Amino acid sequence: MKLIRISAGVLVALTVVFVADCASYLSLNPPRGSSFNKGANGIWLRYLWYFGKKSPQERDELIERLSANQIKYAYFHVRSTDSHGNLLFKYEEPARELVELLHRRLPKVRVVAWLYVPSNFGRVGVDLEDKDSRENLVASCQWLTEKCGFDGVQLDYEFFPNTDKTFPLLLDETRAAIGSEKLLSVATPMWYPGALWGWDSEHFSVISAHCDQIAVMGYDSWLYHPRAYVWLMEQQAIQVTRAVRSGASVNDLKHRCSVIIGIPVYDTDKGTPAHMTYSENLVTALKGIRQGLMSPDAVSDIFEGVAPFAEYTMDEVEWKQYRRYWLEGK
Repeated sequence: MKLIRISAGVLVALTVVFVADCASYLSLNPPRGSSFNKGANGIWLRYLWYFGKKSPQERDELIERLSANQIKYAYFHVRSTDSHGNLLFKYEEPARELVELLHRRLPKVRVVAWLYVPSNFGRVGVDLEDKDSRENLVASCQWLTEKCGFDGVQLDYEFFPNTDKTFPLLLDETRAAIGSEKLLSVATPMWYPGALWGWDSEHFSVISAHCDQIAVMGYDSWLYHPRAYVWLMEQQAIQVTRAVRSGASVNDLKHRCSVIIGIPVYDTDKGTPAHMTYSENLVTALKGIRQGLMSPDAVSDIFEGVAPFAEYTMDEVEWKQYRRYWLEGK
């Protein structure tokens, strides 16, 4: 009984220390150093824009927000494909109107179709080894760039394990169809030590050799302590930029793949099992990225910017934090 009481006391003490450290971590350790902002950031936007469900006033407000917050890449959700790679929702006219409006008002912003592709790993999804499915996917990307006028596509193939070997072929086939002037971006899992459920450095190197941009989804980490999440985001800035540079060196690419790191701005009042907002949030993400880019091991010229996920969940407090800790670099 005495041993049980001692063990319980130790557990309570450790819990108190853990909670206190979580609560005080950011106030005692705010982001420091350079922000490395290059004015080339991204943001993920809801499918309602593609569907034409936004008013002229909302469009004007979006244009003002993109301009004021140094957004270069606007990733508009065009929803998903079916299990054979066919685009489920086609809204050509409102999509073209949206793209033309942004080109006219914000000519430096690249308007990108963000396409979710369900994988077949552990569920019903697109089998990339199936030639017909890949052809359907490529045709979907071509339709989005040619008929809708998007400046490129971002393939969000989830869940995407470290062991997949067919995705580079899809990227090459997509590139051949949409042309070199269109952006070919890939939304990727995070780098994880030992590739627990993300990618290892080698996989980042391989994929970066076949696309223009790696957009790391830096959230849903399952890390419940801000110190741990800051460390993980620091590693994204170091490991992914190094891996992408390595991929370019090994493959002697004529084009250069850049890195965008996504940061979480959702579930502000509650967490999910993979995402606890007291741990992973905009400020802890930016702190980790800034620390990582200050490391001599990072390749800062490969890094292009950050991308909040997502515009439709981001509140004014988070916009102020974004400007303070990233655009202004305080």
